[in-house]
Amino acid sequence: MDPVSKKAKTDSVSCTNPFVLVLYLVIHEHDKDVIDKHGKVPRRIYSSGHKGYISCRATVPDAMLRTQELFSHTGSPDDSFIVLRLQFTEKGFFHYATSGPTSVVPPGTPFLHKLEYNGDISKDWGAWAFHADLPMNAKDSDGAVLLMCEWQPYSP
Repeated sequence: MDPVSKKAKTDSVSCTNPFVLVLYLVIHEHDKDVIDKHGKVPRRIYSSGHKGYISCRATVPDAMLRTQELFSHTGSPDDSFIVLRLQFTEKGFFHYATSGPTSVVPPGTPFLHKLEYNGDISKDWGAWAFHADLPMNAKDSDGAVLLMCEWQPYSP
């Protein structure tokens, strides 16, 4: 197959994916049942003490590092983890990136935004902030999917 046909085939496959952003959150396996029961990841558990957001990552290894940092004072070597894959549709990304809760400081901060560290925009850290309890599945008033989360086993 020539390079142009190969690229066209790759592009057509990627266009069928309804998700424009995929992020990951690694959680303690023992929290899964509560999250499933309530249909959301509670921000009070999965944000660090001095931050008001859940920090999601672009890769599973980075999400695992973040979870280890977050729970280093409470964890044990036997901890079992599970991966939550967050999949935002185009409509969902637009919704969460342009609207936000009224309790966030500074005012006007959207539910979802990319994190930059020390003003360094030259490096993409793959970190995103979600400023609310994270819904497992979300649809708009017309029934269009905004966000769909799914569990995956964690394997180091």
